[in-house]
Amino acid sequence: MMADRFALRLSLFYAAFFLYAGLAMPFMPAWLAAKGLDAREIGMVLAAPLVVRVIAVPLATRLADRLGMLPGALVAASLASVAAFALVGRLSGFMAILAGFALAATAVAPVLPLGDALVLRALRGHMPRYGAVRLWGSLAFIAANLGGGVLLARLGARDVIWAVDAALALTAVAALALARRGPQAGERADAGRVPASLWRSPAFVAVVLGASLIQ
Repeated sequence: MMADRFALRLSLFYAAFFLYAGLAMPFMPAWLAAKGLDAREIGMVLAAPLVVRVIAVPLATRLADRLGMLPGALVAASLASVAAFALVGRLSGFMAILAGFALAATAVAPVLPLGDALVLRALRGHMPRYGAVRLWGSLAFIAANLGGGVLLARLGARDVIWAVDAALALTAVAALALARRGPQAGERADAGRVPASLWRSPAFVAVVLGASLIQ
């Protein structure tokens, strides 16, 4: 019973995060246009998360792993994301929105990698359950894509940001629930199973290269 409850918490985390992603990816450009940005400026703002992610994710995940603070790091990143997007929603002007969006991207970028790490540790030895847990993220993403258009029509483009922030708030609540039952705060990666440098592992390098080519 406890295992089923925890699996439900894992599913809710994925559903909440991909609800955010399913709203933000297609509809943030409409919000940026409603704030008066032109096509060039919108492109620059939307590129900011791609640049920030390259720096923020490795730093945040490595620090959380080294300090054994995976659940706490997930909660902190989730709460920071809510605050950052609330700030973005109140900004006006290209430079202010660009800076705010970069800050929000820095906060939200580690959320999914940290969540994945926590989920995989929690399901260690029960990996067949991962697909059933992760499925709810895909369903939420599709629902957000389909329902977001209706939401956009009802709220107006200028208020879509608050739906995005509400989805992040749900993610933070789900992260808090996960942190109560996730790996213990002092748990670190099993150093005996990991090479001194992952870049010395041919399998790791092959996976990184393959994933990079897909991207």
